[in-house]
Amino acid sequence: MSSGGRYLFDLNPSTDKAKIMSEAAKNHNKIIKVLSELRREVLLLLKVNEFARTIENMMGGRPTGVYEDIARECI
Repeated sequence: MSSGGRYLFDLNPSTDKAKIMSEAAKNHNKIIKVLSELRREVLLLLKVNEFARTIENMMGGRPTGVYEDIARECI
């Protein structure tokens, strides 16, 4: 998804908060529909992932990130 020549995934939450909020508001119904169709386990995985990334970023991060750790635990 592109917005004004920039991909939304390239936006920085710290500096582009207004643009992210605007796009989220425009797509609110679509977001709700997708989330409501996901299994609860997937939603939990997304929440755990975001929580782990936040903690990792607060602690200085690692080169590999938390994705591999989470995937390893899910297998």
